[in-house]
Amino acid sequence: MNQTYKFQNGNSKSVNQTISKNLKEAFKQQAFTKGNLFQTNGSMKQPKNELLNSLPTSDLQNLLPLLELVRLDKSEYIYQPDDLIHSLYFPETAIVSEYQILENGKTIELSMIGREGIVGASSVFNSNYSRNWSQVLIPGNAYRINSKAFEQETNSNEVIKKVFFNFINLYISQISQRIICNNHHTVEERLCLWLLMINERCDNESLPLTQEQIANFLGTYRPSITVITQTLRQQGLIDSLRGKIIILDKENLKKMSCDCYSMIKDRKIQ
Repeated sequence: MNQTYKFQNGNSKSVNQTISKNLKEAFKQQAFTKGNLFQTNGSMKQPKNELLNSLPTSDLQNLLPLLELVRLDKSEYIYQPDDLIHSLYFPETAIVSEYQILENGKTIELSMIGREGIVGASSVFNSNYSRNWSQVLIPGNAYRINSKAFEQETNSNEVIKKVFFNFINLYISQISQRIICNNHHTVEERLCLWLLMINERCDNESLPLTQEQIANFLGTYRPSITVITQTLRQQGLIDSLRGKIIILDKENLKKMSCDCYSMIKDRKIQ
């Protein structure tokens, strides 16, 4: 993949085992200028990340001082293989793709994470180094948290631990389903699934994607994507402009997709 390497600089500062109430209050006051989960009047705003949003208010407030709102740029590399994971990310409007690069240069996308989850979750299980490539697919905002701080909160709070482990189950399930999909379904079916998965995570029919990007993430050749997108255009399901794919008929796009779409979509954080 011939793309410019840009990296998200995580906060690598050490975190004390116990964060005092006074320190948390100090962080809360700083949140007015850092863009965290507080309004300027001091009230808490609802996070767009579904994992955070599923937490009870009291438990979410425990995480507030540790969260920092950051911008993730398109094609930015969050992690590369063997990178030390300093920070984890709760996407709001950004979407991150996790993939592997094969010896022949082709890529295989393992998972796609948006507002439903967290990027870098493996670090909580004492796996402090990234095993895969994690790259921003759709630019947008995310909440960043120090990995050690989140591990501490997960180990000390049963509610946060339950929600986090439930996401891990969904994450593993998505990887398993994508492996099945990559091996048994056509490129056309996989493209339709991929576009629907992005749309579900950003609520936008206009997706900033090039055919070269699509081919890279689907592990296929660009001419194949060109032929398929032309067919989908002729059927009135999508339109394609320079650097954009626009979904016109989502319902019929679902019919063109494989069964993986409904299986992945129906699995939710409990």
